[in-house]
Amino acid sequence: MGRLFWVVMTLLIAVAAHITYVLFEPGLVFQKKLNALSAAKPDNSFFILPHEEQSQLFPTATANDVVGVCKYDLDAGRVVLSAKLPRSYWTVSIYTDSGAQIYALDDVQAGSNSFTVDLTRAKTLLQQLLAKNDGEDGGQIENLGWKVESTERRGLAVIWVPLSDVLMRDGVEKTIRESDCKLKAAQ
Repeated sequence: MGRLFWVVMTLLIAVAAHITYVLFEPGLVFQKKLNALSAAKPDNSFFILPHEEQSQLFPTATANDVVGVCKYDLDAGRVVLSAKLPRSYWTVSIYTDSGAQIYALDDVQAGSNSFTVDLTRAKTLLQQLLAKNDGEDGGQIENLGWKVESTERRGLAVIWVPLSDVLMRDGVEKTIRESDCKLKAAQ
């Protein structure tokens, strides 16, 4: 009976270790790659990833694609991503520092190639319980599609434009460079 107990315990520990690895390893790998690629970039800034680096962070991106990144930090307040995108297929995805995708949008859903997304910290449970309904939003959510709340303070907003022809890259890059990522001025 003692042997059976230890065999069952070993199996349970092995299953628990495997589940832990499967759940947490992808986020840790993403976070490590993210920190390595954007360490030299200042917070709340927008930049285009060189095509050599974009495949390290996004394996499905080809050398023709254009990947723009907004590295945000919400500790100092709201961050505004003002996107200027070409008239073609594109996606905008927002990731937390741990690699969780919290927002996604493409050209069809947006209906516009120029828009602004307001990134803020999500209120904690205690803040929500103590808040009054006459707060900054008057108890209502306005323009929900253009506001994103994150439970983590840091992350990336990624603009991805897949291209079939490398000759299109310069024109698309020029358009995307008009995008901006900065702290929103206090009102």
